[in-house]
Amino acid sequence: MAGFIIIITCRFPIIIIVDTLLDKQAKNALAIYRKKNNNDLASIEISFNSLFQGMPKVLFWVPFVAKFTLAAALYHEIGHHYHYSFKHGINKKKKENFADNYEKEMLKKAFSWWRVLLFPIAPIVKYLSKKIA
Repeated sequence: MAGFIIIITCRFPIIIIVDTLLDKQAKNALAIYRKKNNNDLASIEISFNSLFQGMPKVLFWVPFVAKFTLAAALYHEIGHHYHYSFKHGINKKKKENFADNYEKEMLKKAFSWWRVLLFPIAPIVKYLSKKIA
């Protein structure tokens, strides 16, 4: 049972933020992308419980950590949307690689000014980004 659902819409993917993913087949995933079909828009569903599971609560006192964690999951799923929309017929492994690369590039752009500030704690940031991916 989901404790809360936030739905954000625009012209493309609907972004749904829930406690637990609604799709029981994706119970181990942090987030999932559903491609557009028939009358349904494409959607991205992100699970807060999975996304922040095992993360020390003290890290939430640093707003950057929560933003970075959420952004990484979102950019990965947007990578799937972009891939599906523009690059058809590629196997699952290449789709995941594409989404991973898209996530990394977008994180570099979105958090570029943090690089200088975070250099001393780069190992922690790398650990968190691997945990999310």
